[in-house]
Amino acid sequence: MIGVVAMNPAGCIGEAGRLPWHHPEDLQFFKRTTLGGTLVMGRVTWDSLPRRPLPGRDHVVLTRDPDAFREEGAVATTPEGLDAALAGLKRPVFVIGGAQIYDLLFDRIDEFLVTRVLDEAPNGDTFFSRPLAPAFRLVSTEVLSPACTVERWQR
Repeated sequence: MIGVVAMNPAGCIGEAGRLPWHHPEDLQFFKRTTLGGTLVMGRVTWDSLPRRPLPGRDHVVLTRDPDAFREEGAVATTPEGLDAALAGLKRPVFVIGGAQIYDLLFDRIDEFLVTRVLDEAPNGDTFFSRPLAPAFRLVSTEVLSPACTVERWQR
């Protein structure tokens, strides 16, 4: 599994169920990276997608009540049913949030792609809660723009 997250220096990843910034170069990186794979996310992240489902990707939504999830284009499951839900879906598998999902799957993620953004988010309400080091080591950095840098962290 590969975790994909964008965060500012304070570790903010969200504000009111959305990204607190808009950087087209990061969105293009996300699309380029995840196209052809499977996205694993929580229900709030699913609800925040500008378009559901995102084209060219399979979608798995982790929820406490999968029977209540009636959206087309995604498989809903509990965390305990994740492996069964992933059977037969596209690889690689990308974990795209939110904070509870990163925490839940942290020990199963082999690599993180972290977009570092410089934006402040004074009203940010969702934060990435775990340090990557020492469980992961930084292996590369790619500058997308003056405002965005992608770090690749591997176990």
